[in-house]
Order: sequence, then structure tokens, then C-alpha cells
Amino acid sequence: AGHHIRLCTIYNPLFNITVEVLYAIMSPYGNLQRIVIFNKNGVQALVEFDNPASAFQAKTALDGKDIYAGSCTLKIEYSKADKLNVHANTDKTRDYTNPSLPSGPAAAPGMMGYPAGGAGPSDYYGRGGMSGMSYGGEGMGRTVLIVYGLDEARMNVDE
Repeated sequence: AGHHIRLCTIYNPLFNITVEVLYAIMSPYGNLQRIVIFNKNGVQALVEFDNPASAFQAKTALDGKDIYAGSCTLKIEYSKADKLNVHANTDKTRDYTNPSLPSGPAAAPGMMGYPAGGAGPSDYYGRGGMSGMSYGGEGMGRTVLIVYGLDEARMNVDE
């Protein structure tokens, strides 16, 4: 079967990592079959592509990159697994070849510091979130955090 499955270790996971997040960043490199996210040595995931060439392209492009600016750094390695076993389609496990699998419980919004309502950085979600950037000369260290898409009924957006 070749090396079509990748082991992804996510370092500094300040945001919740779901199958939707991994699908958004991995799918440009090929057809995904299955994703399984688990907590062992931090946050890790097995991502199964339909062929080794796609898995190689994803590793080459994404290894060492941050999913979100300054956090959730990917370390991508080969996996010896031949096929992933997924028993339910949840926010931590997904079989894209079998959408009729039962859906399981989703992680509660706000877990692991991830904003409630499913909002995340706009690079991967179009429904609100936050992004940050630094500006200024050397040693100035100013940082700007832009937050948008908040529920104004639940947040004081004036302060």
C-alpha cells in the first residue's frame, strides 16, 4: 500500500484540532480517506490519503508549519499503519469514504481554548475568528489581535 498514512504531531496546541481543521489544511494535497485524532504525547493525528504521492506532497508542504500563527506546529512523519479504522464520524474521527457511519458526540465549544461557536482563524474558517500580527520596528514588540464574528449578546465588544 506504500506510505499513504501520515502521523501528525501538533506542538503548542492552543486551539482545538478537529477533523475539519486537518481536512482544510491537508485536502489541497490530495484525496483524504480517513482522519483519527488522539491524545498521546500531546495531540496527534493519523491522516490517510488515497495514495502515497499525495501523502508525500502534504508532508513536504506542511511539515514544520503552524496551523495557526505561532501555535499548533505540525511535525509530520510516516506511519506504518496500512488502514485507519473509524467507527463513527465525529470531530476527532472521520471516514470520508463512509459518510453513513454514525455520528458521535462532538467536543464542547470552548475546549482547549478554542473559541465557542466554532470560530477560528479566517485562514481555515470563513465564519469569524481571530488573527494576529506584529508590527513596529526592531525591539518594539507591539502585537495586534483582531477578533471578529463574536456574539455581541454574550460579549462586551466595546472594551
